[in-house]
Amino acid sequence: MRTKITMSATVVAAAMALLAGTTTNAGADVRHGSCGGSRQPKDRVCLMAEDPQDPILYMHIETRKGHDWAWTDGMVADGGHLWMETRHQGKTTRKFDRRAPSDGTSAMTRLSTPAVYDGPGHQARACADGPRGQHKTCTRWY
Repeated sequence: MRTKITMSATVVAAAMALLAGTTTNAGADVRHGSCGGSRQPKDRVCLMAEDPQDPILYMHIETRKGHDWAWTDGMVADGGHLWMETRHQGKTTRKFDRRAPSDGTSAMTRLSTPAVYDGPGHQARACADGPRGQHKTCTRWY
């Protein structure tokens, strides 16, 4: 009985650590995972990142002509941004910076970017933030 309780406590502790997320630059707990119902028909891989205080974003990886291409879509707060970052030969580049309107018409706006090349030697991730750069959230590099 005691072994069963100890094993259950260990499993619960491991699950809580996994669900707790990772800390971003803004210090918020970000949950990472798969896209679930937001997966697109052509997705080979789909990654999700969610900050409980602001953005939720999805990075979709599709294979086109034998190579991976990545694009993102997500819900961003008024005045927030959505963009892609690519990494190649040690250099990180920010691409396709999209900004949600800050006119007060909507609490959240759905934004998306075009696709970036994510083939051999390249990595990509999707990022978003809230107004004034608060709550930066990014998917894992892929």
